[in-house]
Amino acid sequence: MEWTVQDLGALGEFVGSVVVLVTLVHIALQVRQSNRLAVAASYQARTDSNIELISILLSSPGGTSTVTALFENQPLSQEQQGFTDWYSEANFVYFENNHFQHTLGLVDGEDWQATRKSITRILTKDAVRDYWARNSHTYRESFQSEVDKILNRIGAD
Repeated sequence: MEWTVQDLGALGEFVGSVVVLVTLVHIALQVRQSNRLAVAASYQARTDSNIELISILLSSPGGTSTVTALFENQPLSQEQQGFTDWYSEANFVYFENNHFQHTLGLVDGEDWQATRKSITRILTKDAVRDYWARNSHTYRESFQSEVDKILNRIGAD
């Protein structure tokens, strides 16, 4: 079989169309990955600022004694309760970030399981459960669901 100029032109158009399609798919995947990384970086910046907040809170007068009272489930003064709310918020922002990055595939399952253990540990504290009950609506629904599963498991134990 001999190829005519028309046959070669049609083949060229077909190959060109396939190359354009492959290029578009490749660009779409790159844009998607770039967007995911940008969102993850935003969450990471939020977490970094909250970790800095925890450091400031813990180094403030009464910070370590409040955390001690919190982890021993002792009654808290109004000032200690306010401190505990800030401490809880900073921790839950960090936990939510870790959950979000896990859902994006940027945090592996082992790290997420370690975070779940930390969430479980902190939710055994009365003041932290009270914080969650009052403020859970301020977090992503998928994260709320994860924390609620942990709370249900703690309640069942």
